[in-house]
Amino acid sequence: MRPKKLQTRRRQLHVYNHIKGVKRTKKLRAGRMNPLNPLNMCSRCLRAVSQAQRVASSSGSPRLFSTSLRHQTAAAQAQQRHEPSIIPPAPVSAPAKPSKPPSITHATTQSPSPELSNSTASESTFDTDANDLPSTAMMQSHIRRSLTRPTPIDRAASLLRSTASSATETYIIYGLTLAFFKSSSSGVAYTIPESVRTEILTGRGPPKTANGEDIGVPTEESIGSLWFDTDSGFGLRPTFSTWSQVTFLHMYLLTVRLRAVPSAANFKLYQQYLLEHFSQAAEEKMLLLHTISLRGVRNKYLKDLFIQWRGVLAAYDEGLIKGDAVLASAVWRNVFKGEETVDWEKVARVVAWMRAVIAELARVEDVKTLGQPGVLGGSQGVWTKSWEKVTKSIV
Repeated sequence: MRPKKLQTRRRQLHVYNHIKGVKRTKKLRAGRMNPLNPLNMCSRCLRAVSQAQRVASSSGSPRLFSTSLRHQTAAAQAQQRHEPSIIPPAPVSAPAKPSKPPSITHATTQSPSPELSNSTASESTFDTDANDLPSTAMMQSHIRRSLTRPTPIDRAASLLRSTASSATETYIIYGLTLAFFKSSSSGVAYTIPESVRTEILTGRGPPKTANGEDIGVPTEESIGSLWFDTDSGFGLRPTFSTWSQVTFLHMYLLTVRLRAVPSAANFKLYQQYLLEHFSQAAEEKMLLLHTISLRGVRNKYLKDLFIQWRGVLAAYDEGLIKGDAVLASAVWRNVFKGEETVDWEKVARVVAWMRAVIAELARVEDVKTLGQPGVLGGSQGVWTKSWEKVTKSIV
């Protein structure tokens, strides 16, 4: 029995100490909240505030630190505004009028003079209302500010327009570059009939050039093109290399015009998406027409094409700056594959056509109009008009 009594005693002592500790904590918390120190400041800060309050009260301009004094002053000011018999205090710089009684400065310490007549009270009321009304200039300036300041709805609408324009600009550029690429590659579009495509089992494939390139046939849109025409054109063969280099040539001419776009960010988007469309079409031709099924091989060829594109930009830029001779050598290396038996008159025609296209594109004010049907391609497009100008100049 003795151990049980000890356990009971210990529990009672524990409960007693716990209750005593809770009471002590409540007492300490209650003691910390001093009504004279509602902000719970330290003694040094409290002495500094009290000293500043005494100095301010002795100088004649008391500062309101306590909450009760602030409430009293606010109530007095409200009472002074609502009572018509109390004349508001005159400004310091205004001269005192001897005909009127002295104004009352504090509502809690002074009361209106009983000697004021009814006429004086009505006059003071009129003066109070007149002083409270804003002047004409103030009202006009407020109206002008309210008219020029945009409303919350206008601000939200402008923000939405700016956000929507930046969000939709990417899709617009994507669609424009797709139209640019289609017009650039339409003149050299080719295909390889399914019956003569390379077969994995037999190893048979389409006819090849001396360099081992697959030779295809022009599509409907490229039949009669100057690039493939052997009589009045350049007589290029419909191969993947011809398609890529002539498409690069058209893309370069468009890039020269796109460099004049006001926004550098938009120019980067134009260049990026234009190259993406080319890469997608090139990979599709590798897979479907040339039966290159290995992704690693296709990626290797795409990397080589990207390096060729960077070289085309540098070579044609150098030719535009240094002269037609340098530009003709760049065209000979890329478009005509550096053939020694090339007809240099054809190379000169390509150089003249490039100059004519750049001049035509420079007359276009808005780049977005180039994406409309018939502006670049077609019988009245920039490509055809430039060829006609070159032909007339030669004749």
